[in-house]
Amino acid sequence: MPRFLPLVEILLHAFWPTFCPVCGSLGSSLCESCLKSLLKPIRARCVVCGRDAPCGAHPRDLRVQAASIYESEMRDVILRLKSGEESLGRRLGLACAAVFAKPDVGALVPAPLHLKSRRGYNQSLCIAKGLGEAWGLEVLDIARWADDFPTRRGMSRDERMSLPNDAFIFAPHDPNIHIALVDDVVTTGSTLLSLSKAALAHGITVTRAFAVAFAS
Repeated sequence: MPRFLPLVEILLHAFWPTFCPVCGSLGSSLCESCLKSLLKPIRARCVVCGRDAPCGAHPRDLRVQAASIYESEMRDVILRLKSGEESLGRRLGLACAAVFAKPDVGALVPAPLHLKSRRGYNQSLCIAKGLGEAWGLEVLDIARWADDFPTRRGMSRDERMSLPNDAFIFAPHDPNIHIALVDDVVTTGSTLLSLSKAALAHGITVTRAFAVAFAS
């Protein structure tokens, strides 16, 4: 039977032309065992300065946890997620839920898709749905960009941190709810920081933030 496996993989690839970026298996966008191998607990970071949290300078500020580093195979996986393989988002969320401790919050809120994005789906929402499914938490897609600000791609850290506090708005919701934010990749934390401030301005308390990967 084992000698027929390569033929099966080739046939799968013919109908579903993709392969696992970790082990190279045809017909699978990401093997379950490979996905688990990419994830590991990473110490939470301060969303303001990027140091290990809680940090001395910002002990009470938002902290973010990630399950990997944005490099090598994980970079390939996230780029695939952003390039059309939408189903990877839910799978990443489900897998990350086993790495993170379930937060004591009422709901998860994903970082919104940029207004200039031509992607037909929000990858952070897909990840949040996977986390919510695993944790039994509601996912609220209530955050929006307030204006057409420039995308953060290619900017320096200082330029990224220049994101104004009013960059986001939240749809009307229960003002007493406690939420955790969800993003795909955290580079400087400016998006999550601005989101948390916008949430607070709308009477919503943000206690935690989660991401699949830290950019460095």
